[in-house]
Amino acid sequence: MEDEMENDMINDIMNSLIAKPTILSNVDSKDTCSKIHLFITHYNNLEYLHKCLTSVFDQKLSIPVQVLLIDDCSPDPSTSEVLDRWQKKEPTRLVILRNTERVGKGVNLFRCLDTSKCDSEDIICVLDGDDWLTDMYSLQIVIERYQATGCWVTYGSYMPSNGSTYCSAAMNSQHYESEKKGRGFRECGWVFSHLFTAKAFLWLKLPRDLNIFNGQQAKVTADQVFNIPIAEMAGSDRIQYIKNILVLYYTESLLNDSLCNGSEQVRIDRLNRERPAFKRLEFKV
Repeated sequence: MEDEMENDMINDIMNSLIAKPTILSNVDSKDTCSKIHLFITHYNNLEYLHKCLTSVFDQKLSIPVQVLLIDDCSPDPSTSEVLDRWQKKEPTRLVILRNTERVGKGVNLFRCLDTSKCDSEDIICVLDGDDWLTDMYSLQIVIERYQATGCWVTYGSYMPSNGSTYCSAAMNSQHYESEKKGRGFRECGWVFSHLFTAKAFLWLKLPRDLNIFNGQQAKVTADQVFNIPIAEMAGSDRIQYIKNILVLYYTESLLNDSLCNGSEQVRIDRLNRERPAFKRLEFKV
């Protein structure tokens, strides 16, 4: 019964999407994207990892996709077998990295970046291993936004799996004022959430000590630590908010930072916001 209700909810979400994409010709495109890379971080949640990967490889895309899946030393003894099956099923589009110790999402994102060997104009998209795309056109909607606008970053929207109506929101006057003061997006509300994507050249400019606070690697709050600097380098005029619901966010997970380590999440977010903002890039190089 629970699975049926979940499937019904997903179908409702799919039907509520604003528009199906229409593939643009190169003549109409402001940006030719050659590939989209998905960085998927996973820890000990195999049931939802299957949903995640199935949703990814069911995507209808106009450009190639490469999926980097990193398992953060999951203790579940069946993890290796499940990953092996997926590797056999997707031998070319899926690359699997397996950690021998748990290091956290921040370290894992840099490991995905190093392994992917992205071209600077490729799109990078981050997806948690217990979340999944709501529609077979979720990524194509993102691709076409880049092609239509020439943007550097896109974000939003998602639906929580518990059925609440909260999802990402468009930037408002607080974000523009914070940016105008030279504080980037550190003195305004958090909006750059799922589904967050960016051009690879922005990722490649991130310093390797980005995730280190007071001499230690942060184990939580990676979305804020990575996404805010990327958005700051892009600048508000090159960021596109996508209203379409692209992701189902698994809020009930016992591994959710806000549930299992809420105080540390708040601490890292505060320290990150106290840092100087990254400067807006005038050029891509």
